[in-house]
Amino acid sequence: MRRSPSAIQRPTPPTVARLLHSGALGPLMHKADLLARLGKALAEAMPAPLAGRCQVANLQDDATLVVIAASSAVAAKIRALAPRLERSLASVHPGVLTLLVQVRPESLAAVAMPPQPRLLAAEAAGHLDRLAASLPDSSLKTAIKRLASKRQSSP
Repeated sequence: MRRSPSAIQRPTPPTVARLLHSGALGPLMHKADLLARLGKALAEAMPAPLAGRCQVANLQDDATLVVIAASSAVAAKIRALAPRLERSLASVHPGVLTLLVQVRPESLAAVAMPPQPRLLAAEAAGHLDRLAASLPDSSLKTAIKRLASKRQSSP
């Protein structure tokens, strides 16, 4: 006696999301989801250059949203926009009453530009080439040739 495929019911395995949201991790995952939604709403409510320089850090007592700013100038702009931002955040979580903006400067290493190679003008490299040609074979001649090779490309 064969059963039809619809008669056999297999239990569906729980999804990862359901596992994470159940048990001891449930409250933590709920808060993480809420912070992610608040962060997205905050970024959408402010000008794009400003949104890239701050991030949501925490929600304290379900009423105070802590925002980390990359500089004091960014923090001042966020504080100036706070009433408008608080109204936008209320659509995601009505309990948000205030924004607490803290400054955490970006590390200098992350902000620093990589060093640009220093190149010689074509005229200066030509002078070095002529100097190297006039010298006998030596470590000085090799060093001057190496320096002359660091020339700007001619237009």
